[in-house]
Amino acid sequence: MKNHYIYLCLVLLLFSGCKIQSIPFPMPVLPFLEPSDWCDLPNLQLEEEVYVSGILSGTEGNWSIRDQRGRCKNIRVHLEIPKQLHPEDLKYLKKINKRYKHHYLIIDVVGTFEMKNPSGYGLSGTNNTQFVANRIVLIHTIPM
Repeated sequence: MKNHYIYLCLVLLLFSGCKIQSIPFPMPVLPFLEPSDWCDLPNLQLEEEVYVSGILSGTEGNWSIRDQRGRCKNIRVHLEIPKQLHPEDLKYLKKINKRYKHHYLIIDVVGTFEMKNPSGYGLSGTNNTQFVANRIVLIHTIPM
């Protein structure tokens, strides 16, 4: 009977441990528990890697990523994604580029934040900051 109690306790511990580990996002491989706050991005150290989640939208040549909650509107961020980083994700970006009037992306990305170019970022230079992606975590295509 004593063995049954021990076995039952071990099974309960195993299942209760699964609940703690069942956080669907961010993935457990990330060293970040949750995305950084958009308003804190200008205060980061140079080359400090952070995790952000935002809406990627725009028109041809003027793409930007912004806070999903609409805060910190003065931070206009150009998202730089190196082509060699994740070629499989480029198909989503190309799809949005062709149909930018009808879709936008929710993108979760790990990278570094830059504010050192006084002439702005992006093709038209209208973004005052840039986020250089080191890893794309998640991309969702959202119809407007």
